[in-house]
Amino acid sequence: MRILFRLAAVFLFVLGTAAGADTDPAALLKAGKADQAIHALNIATAHAPKDAKAYNLLCRVYFQLELWDNSVHMAEKALALDPQNSSYHLWLGRAMGRKAEDANPFTAFGLARKVKTEFERAVTLDANNLPAAQT
Repeated sequence: MRILFRLAAVFLFVLGTAAGADTDPAALLKAGKADQAIHALNIATAHAPKDAKAYNLLCRVYFQLELWDNSVHMAEKALALDPQNSSYHLWLGRAMGRKAEDANPFTAFGLARKVKTEFERAVTLDANNLPAAQT
């Protein structure tokens, strides 16, 4: 009977772990399941509209999908909620930089100035933020 109970417990643990991985937005993003990550993050932000981390993850998903406007918008939302987060400034700079690559020269110039400002701000907030320091 104990063996059966232990097997059932292990089965439920494995089943619960697998189910958690299917709904964890960060895990979905790492697995390349962008559509599922967006869905999970939209649910998360609907339930917790002040969750800066969720908006940052949305920024990263849209960045992966090369949807620069959406990526910038989500990064700005994350920063509005947590303006002292170096990583959020880094992601806003990255998104604006990629958006600048597709923009007309006049728009690109303005975006490039903002990119520089975001990377500098990221380094100011965290000198150990190597990706921001190296750009």
